[in-house]
This record gives sequence, structure tokens and C-alpha cells, in this order.
Amino acid sequence: LCAGHAATAQTLDAVDRHLQEGRLQAARRALLQWEAAESRPGRADRQRGLWLRGLLTLDPDEAASSYARLVVEYPGGPFTDRALLRMAMAADLRGETDEAREHYAQLARDYPTSPLHQEAASWLRNHPGTETTAEGEGAAPDGTEPPAATGGYTVQLGAFGERRWAEELAGRVQAAGFEPRIAIFPGDDLVRVRVGRFGTRAEALVLRDRLQAAGFDAGLATDAERERRSG
Repeated sequence: LCAGHAATAQTLDAVDRHLQEGRLQAARRALLQWEAAESRPGRADRQRGLWLRGLLTLDPDEAASSYARLVVEYPGGPFTDRALLRMAMAADLRGETDEAREHYAQLARDYPTSPLHQEAASWLRNHPGTETTAEGEGAAPDGTEPPAATGGYTVQLGAFGERRWAEELAGRVQAAGFEPRIAIFPGDDLVRVRVGRFGTRAEALVLRDRLQAAGFDAGLATDAERERRSG
């Protein structure tokens, strides 16, 4: 086990070395070799592998998914503050200021000793928004609890002209351990099967990847706030 861990670390060291030297193709090849050869990496190596994958991929969605997994699955990990910063910067570049604010706020709140804390705090000072206190966070004005899941991002698994096909797919999705819903839109005859509702793209990408790994043809949708639940 120790020998295997040492070999794994050496492979990731090679990825890092190629990356620092600007040899991106060599770094990508070495990372692919590590992912193919290492079936059960340790926790530290999994985090390092996700971080390197996010840095090296040419697909923005794949990079966002790798960073989001670090944030969701490894809070407090050695790469998580940097992953949050990358997610915040990407959202800011897309013009999605609210999502960027959420990531910067999490970085400033949850990683006070990080060297990136001041960068997050500075961005927040320059982009003031509606803040919630820890005591009242998420509470409605009348004190009632808000809906369990809100936001415009969701994962869609199919759109059908006949409801029975949507119900058949929803049954398979539920049997796989997820919580699907059947959604419709006013003036649109298509019946959609969707899972989850999120405030940020990164959170939705994590679920999308889980559904794809389970064998479903899952994609991202950004109009969840306009849909109507059907049944």
C-alpha cells in the first residue's frame, strides 16, 4: 500500500512538474495515465487529482465540475480555497455577479486563514450586495422556512412529447436513487424530466456528473425558475 501510494504521488508530481514547465500536453497525458491506472487513490491524491484536472482541462464545464467537487466533497481541503477562487473568478467573467458573490463570500467566511481571504474580502467590498446574517440566513420575512431547493439551475434528463415516456424515465431515475420531477412550461407541449434546483452552476454540474456516471444522458438547464411542476 505504501509503495502504491508513493508511485501515485510520483505520477502526480510528474503532472505538477510538466505543468510548472509549461508542458501542458505532457501534463495532460500524465494525468490521464494516473486516472486510468489508479483505481482507488487516497483522499489526498483524489483532491490533488481533481485540482490538476481543473487546471488542465480545456472544457470550462469540466473545470467547474472539478472545482465544485473539491468544494462540496472536501471542505477545508488543501485545494478547496483555490477552487472557490477559480469558481468565483469564472462566474465574475461570465457576468454572473450573484454567483461570484456567493463563492467569494464562502471563501471569506469559511477560510479566514487562507492567503486568498483578503482577495475575497476585497472583491466583496467592491461588489456590495444583499447580505444575510448567520442567525437569519434563509428565513422568510414571516419566519417560515423557505422551499428546500430554489434557483435557476437544474439538471435535465429528457424532454418528451408524451407524458408516459417522461414518467418511464422518471421511474428509472428514482430507482437509481435520485429525486426526479416532471416539469412543464406554459405554451410548451414538451414534458421534461429534471433533478435538483440550484443557485449556482457549479452545484448543478456536480449533480449532472453524478447522473452521467449513473448512465443517464444529463445536461444543464438554466430556466428552473420558470418551470411548473406537473404531478
